[in-house]
Formats: sequence, C-alpha cells, structure tokens
Amino acid sequence: MDFIDFMFMEEIEEDYKRKNSDDGGCYIATSVYGTYDSSELWTLRRFRDEIISKNILGKSFIKLYYIISPKLVKYFGENIWFKKLFKFILDKFVSKLQEKGIESTFYIDIVIILFIYFSLYMFLFMFD
Repeated sequence: MDFIDFMFMEEIEEDYKRKNSDDGGCYIATSVYGTYDSSELWTLRRFRDEIISKNILGKSFIKLYYIISPKLVKYFGENIWFKKLFKFILDKFVSKLQEKGIESTFYIDIVIILFIYFSLYMFLFMFD
C-alpha cells in the first residue's frame, strides 16, 4: 500500500467512524435507527443519491440538512421524544419510498464507489 492509498483509506475510515459515532457527528436517521447500516438508511441514501441529488433544489436541501442535522443530534439526539418523533416520521417516509420502488437492500454510498474506481485507476496507472 503506498502513501496515497493510505491517506484515502484513513479518510474513509474516519468518515465511517464519524457517521457511526455517538458524539453528535451522526445524522438524524442514524441516531434514530442506531446504526449507519440499516435497511431504512439504505433506502434513504438511495433516495438522496438517485432522486433528490439530481436537481438544484434537492442539492440545496442536502447541504442544509448536513449543516443542521448534526447540531440537532448533538443537542437532542439522546432524548426519547426526539427519537420517537423522528422515528415516527422516518418510518412513514421510508415506507412510502419503498412502496414507490426504492430498495431497502445493502447500499454503498457513491463516494465509496468513486474511491474504489479512483484507487483501481491509480493502481493501473502506476503499472502502465
């Protein structure tokens, strides 16, 4: 493993730890469902990546969500009312998404896929 691979692996590992931590760095659905890897989150991530990230309004919502939600989880994420309220909302929303055909099977974020492609490209480039 060369230095570049090591740097990227460290970055992805830190991102994964941040998403799975209980220190306020996680987001609302992760806080509610208790893990970054649940069928509900796979459905929500697919919705984010395949539908709402495709237009400017959706991209703006995503950016706003990433600004606000970590703060909400930091201050309220351990409160039972917070988890019950958002679980009720998210369960209904996820159910609707699944009814519309958005899958709840294992899902890898596009960032990780791009990282894998980039790593393979760099590996092949080094031996060219």
